[in-house]
Amino acid sequence: MFGPHPRDYRKALPKKIRQEAVRIALSQRLREGSFSVVDSIEVPQPKTKTVAEVMKSFDLNGKILVVHDGRDGNLVLSGRNLMGVTLIAARELNALVVLENERLLVTEPALQEIEQLWG
Repeated sequence: MFGPHPRDYRKALPKKIRQEAVRIALSQRLREGSFSVVDSIEVPQPKTKTVAEVMKSFDLNGKILVVHDGRDGNLVLSGRNLMGVTLIAARELNALVVLENERLLVTEPALQEIEQLWG
């Protein structure tokens, strides 16, 4: 009759603390020298081989986070199948994703969006 009831133990952080955590994580990657900015990543057709060649040309090893502006669907379709590569739109960026990955590759439009969101 009085069986177990699932309980949610999550705690919500205030918005300003979450934003500050993103700023701190990004500045840490910048100090470490694992933050790279490119003009854009052009992917005319959704092919994984194209994005793999781009990663090889930048000589990026380990876990890589590619931050894009969210407008290029071909980039997302091409890079989602690569091991060790995480693609995320700039507006969805959070501190956990930044800290989980060793290197950051950010496109110029995404950098402008990041500056606008987290100043």
